[in-house]
Amino acid sequence: MKNIFQTEDGVKFENVAYCQLRNESICELSQDATLDDSGHLYVILYNALAQPRNDFISLPVSSHAHYTVERSIKGLRQDFTTYNDNWQFAESSLLPNHFEGKKSSQFILVFEAHAIEPISMTLFRITKNNVSKEDEVEIDDKHSLRSPVVTNDSRSLHDQSFMVDNDEIEVHFDNCGLNRIFNKKLGLNASVRFEWGYYKSFDGRNHTQASGAYIFRPEVPNDDMTKITPVPSKTQIIPTSLLTEVHLKYEVSWLSTVVKIFKGKPYIDIDYIVGPINIDDGVGKEVVTRFYSDIKNKGFFYSDSNGREFVKRVRSKRSWNLQEFEPVAGNFYPVNTALYIEDDVASMSLLTDRSQGGSSLIDGTVELMVQRRIIHDDGRGVGEPMNETDSGMMPYPPYGDASRIGEGVKITGTHRLLYGLGKSGASLARSEMDNIFSPIHVFATTTSSSPDTDFFFMKKSASAIQKKLPSNIQLTTIKVLSVDQQTTTFLIRLSHGYGRGESDLLSSPVLINLADLFLYFEILSVKEKTLTGNRDLSEWLDTKMKWQNDLNSNHADIINGRYAIMINPMEIRTFEVQVQNAG
Repeated sequence: MKNIFQTEDGVKFENVAYCQLRNESICELSQDATLDDSGHLYVILYNALAQPRNDFISLPVSSHAHYTVERSIKGLRQDFTTYNDNWQFAESSLLPNHFEGKKSSQFILVFEAHAIEPISMTLFRITKNNVSKEDEVEIDDKHSLRSPVVTNDSRSLHDQSFMVDNDEIEVHFDNCGLNRIFNKKLGLNASVRFEWGYYKSFDGRNHTQASGAYIFRPEVPNDDMTKITPVPSKTQIIPTSLLTEVHLKYEVSWLSTVVKIFKGKPYIDIDYIVGPINIDDGVGKEVVTRFYSDIKNKGFFYSDSNGREFVKRVRSKRSWNLQEFEPVAGNFYPVNTALYIEDDVASMSLLTDRSQGGSSLIDGTVELMVQRRIIHDDGRGVGEPMNETDSGMMPYPPYGDASRIGEGVKITGTHRLLYGLGKSGASLARSEMDNIFSPIHVFATTTSSSPDTDFFFMKKSASAIQKKLPSNIQLTTIKVLSVDQQTTTFLIRLSHGYGRGESDLLSSPVLINLADLFLYFEILSVKEKTLTGNRDLSEWLDTKMKWQNDLNSNHADIINGRYAIMINPMEIRTFEVQVQNAG
């Protein structure tokens, strides 16, 4: 990456660091670079998807200052001798950080990343401008949000309603938090709210099954969650030109949420911080968030299977005559990416940034379990309670007592909420699944050269592929298998992102020309492989067991010699492609 961007004189970046802990508001290089004015900060964004993206990037910074963010538009022209012009202004906002960690930054710089090309790297330059004495406002403590530099308007709300909107949606709040969403383009007005709570873990008394690492079992099988009440007097709204944040606090100190409404986006992001969960009362707690709506889903809900097919779930129903003993635990299912409910009028989809357990225990609701802290072992092999702490544990006997050290862990995460027309739950989820599963990767870098130094991209195109792929096609794998003096062999895996019937338009088969994936290479040969890439598909088809109900295979040869292939809904196809090396 250091070699991709350089100056006309050949100067390169001195170091490049991946900002892996941005969810904890930590990026040491960007934080160090903004402590003073001694260096210059650059950010490289990598888009791993095969489609262009518009997104908002959050970067931890250390100083209370004005920042100017610019995007590099300088690069080699087609003749490799002249250069495009330099920098383009990018809109940005500085916000207070709501995550209180030992190394977390005090501020978050949010900037707009517009039209980031597919499979590409894009360079941004960040210049720090100190705050004048007239503008400077002392921040009383880590909870204060009042500063004209941080936001144009920050206010505390108590016993009043307010509305936040953008071009796509209106989001209404009352003193308990979110209570209504209006979709401007669809004209859809919906009652939507969310609550937090926890199920009390069963302790396994009388030698019965306890809740633990492998078993979820509430203290009372059919008990509802213990609700955690918000504190309206601590609710704060922080509007900026790019997004509006609504900070919600609760009666327990170990829970907080930030609702984010971004400019031009049809969704709501709910960032949450959970932990350290208090277990001083001797009760394990399994924390969930539940979203309420007016949707009449009649016990039906849908969860994804490893991000591929959506599986229809029916509350308290199996394919056999079920005698139900655990109506809560027995209706939780794995949610890898998304969970949704729908009826003929409306649909509600909830996306996760990690695998969680989810359900719809009450019609009109979906819920996700985000964290568990349990003080009893479930006897299923781990040999200890599921009670993670931030400083580890003592050794096992005979060298120690295996006790936990430190506080319970603190976790952060994001749920993305979309609300739309009836029977569109899968389509809503699909529209954002790739974006939340593969966010833009952020790298920070610095240089000691002059701030007027222009770094440019050392390629004719910022994208690694010739054309963007359709929005329903995923470039799952592009891997170099072998290289020699004349040729390079790639493993290419393409997948269709929609299932049949999920979208009137995007659930259709798609014709893809493999040549569009290679910007600098000419294709010499293409072989279709099995999914894992270890056998030729034609060989496998010839030797596999033939069943009477086998359908005719769609895996035809290359169409008309154009290296064009058809990909059907939910299909994944794998190819070994040999190309001529560029001269």
